[in-house]
Amino acid sequence: MNDLDKFPIVDNELGKSFGVYLTEDPNRKQLIQAGQTVVSFRLHWKEHERCAHQQGDPDTCRRNFYIFYPHSSVAATCNTKRGTFESLNQRVGISMQKSDNWKIASLFDWSVDEIGRFGQLSYGSNGGGTVFDKKVKHLCYLFELF
Repeated sequence: MNDLDKFPIVDNELGKSFGVYLTEDPNRKQLIQAGQTVVSFRLHWKEHERCAHQQGDPDTCRRNFYIFYPHSSVAATCNTKRGTFESLNQRVGISMQKSDNWKIASLFDWSVDEIGRFGQLSYGSNGGGTVFDKKVKHLCYLFELF
């Protein structure tokens, strides 16, 4: 068993969970990025796939990740590719269930000042949701560092 086998590949059941994920390039046998989601692994991966389709569009999804791993439908236009998006594996770093959100957010004591600062944060166009949602997102960020 190699070290990557300790992190299961996201399947239909794990895809419903959220948390921290790792992206593996199985051809190069290495992890190429870590990320987190508070939606679900599956929905977040579909967003990555959408961006991989649009990697040539300068107004969308300009990260090197999509240039190095474009979707196969646009791969012929990319000279720096290391592989295609479809060849990548999404692996679970830390998985959490929505039903456990309150337990997860309660892992730490949050001061009144910290909670007030959460209210000032914005994630995306919808502002990132409630203070509770922001606590969970911060915990995902913390776990992503590991």
